[in-house]
Amino acid sequence: MLLDGSASSITIPQWLRAIAGAFGPAVALSGKSNGPCQQVLFNGLPGLVAARARQLEAAGVRREQRVALMGESSPVWVVNLLALMELGALPLLLDCSASAWEAANILDHAKASAILSTRRFTAHSSRAAQMCSNPPAVLALEAGDTQSPGSPSPGDPAAPALVAYISGISHPARGVMLSHSNVMNSVMGAYRLIPFFPDDHLLSNLPLNHLLGLVPGVFGALSCGARVSFADSLMAHRLVAQIRAGGVTKMITVPALLRFLHDEWLDEGRPAAFFGERFRYVISGAAPLSRRLAESFMAAGCQILQGYGLTEASPVVTVNPATDNRPGTVGLPLPGTELRIAKDGEVLIRGPHVMLGYDGDMLETSRVLRGGWLHSGDVGFLDEHGYLVITGHKKAIVPLTSGKNLYTDELVRHFESSTLVRRCAVMVENSEHGYRILLRATPNPKELPSRADQESVLDELRRLNAHLAPWKRFHEVTFVNDNTSTKKP
Repeated sequence: MLLDGSASSITIPQWLRAIAGAFGPAVALSGKSNGPCQQVLFNGLPGLVAARARQLEAAGVRREQRVALMGESSPVWVVNLLALMELGALPLLLDCSASAWEAANILDHAKASAILSTRRFTAHSSRAAQMCSNPPAVLALEAGDTQSPGSPSPGDPAAPALVAYISGISHPARGVMLSHSNVMNSVMGAYRLIPFFPDDHLLSNLPLNHLLGLVPGVFGALSCGARVSFADSLMAHRLVAQIRAGGVTKMITVPALLRFLHDEWLDEGRPAAFFGERFRYVISGAAPLSRRLAESFMAAGCQILQGYGLTEASPVVTVNPATDNRPGTVGLPLPGTELRIAKDGEVLIRGPHVMLGYDGDMLETSRVLRGGWLHSGDVGFLDEHGYLVITGHKKAIVPLTSGKNLYTDELVRHFESSTLVRRCAVMVENSEHGYRILLRATPNPKELPSRADQESVLDELRRLNAHLAPWKRFHEVTFVNDNTSTKKP
């Protein structure tokens, strides 16, 4: 592990040079990027990054500018992220599933100068840019076909490295600003409990704007000389085939994919070693994992290590070590991470991986960062072995099995912004098999004196619903009037 003792004193561009020198001609990244599968070697990665940095500079990207990334996970995405960092620009990690309206809110608030978009998302990125008050340029997210030796300036490990966005719909958007030191300390801490080795091959199936996929899933694996491949498909038979054919040893994912694999593969009586003989374990995070699901995989010969984290903590806070896995818990705190349970049960976190703050929001930062402790909004306890158990949430957040967090209070504010709605409530039917969002709305009698006007309210709610990413949209509306209710699909 290259970072022992130096995580707080190295920038990500410096880390890139270190891993290239340490692991040389081994394969670092592989996956499809707008066509055939591409392989990038450790000793070739800095040259590709430097060449892409020069291309971006020629396209007008400058130091300290804010540049958004929107695209599917691939080696090219990683190269562009690192190229922005080498230039000294600040990458903004956008969720590809965000609606154009949501993306525009983020771009406006962040004062983005440009969006780097893959071909698949160019039209979507252009729509979002056109909705901005100061439209950013839309540039192709691609890798150059030449290499450049490049040589990054030393930089400041305490400086911002990237901004990752929490899945809210509020405006201004809530961006979590992380420093180089935050990211590198998270990588080193996670390694102590879930180490990677040069003969490891990790399959990445999470979007890279999701820090679980990026920090331990790319930076952590590469720091140990492991290979990272990006999933060609999330269809169960193709995913399992890629794992087996590629000799994959580990995977970081979310409970929704594990449930899908269970239903499509394990329930059909597949053999115990269905991931192949080289496979060691799965690391699951970002949402609660049922003990029954974990034990079902373990009975099939596949160990599941559950962890816990927040975007604000870069993101890993705890994880079950492979040597002492305790299903039903989210594991031990990373070395260097302090946990404290407040009187009301809230989990408080302190450590070198805790964020710099929310981008442009000092008030919200001061609310969650107090006295050096990050107030997680989650409720739990430490068991007799020091393992963390999460029991609930103080905030109006529903963690979905997909790994995304649904902020129900923000949904309420979004729908109540209409003068046709007096009040509303959001409920979520959440299970391992999926979820449904249910909206209860009371029309405003001052605007709509007649109950016959409910269709007008429904049209308005559907209009507001269309502003949201598809995974945040309600599935059913119930109108509540004078103790009576009417359901609408």
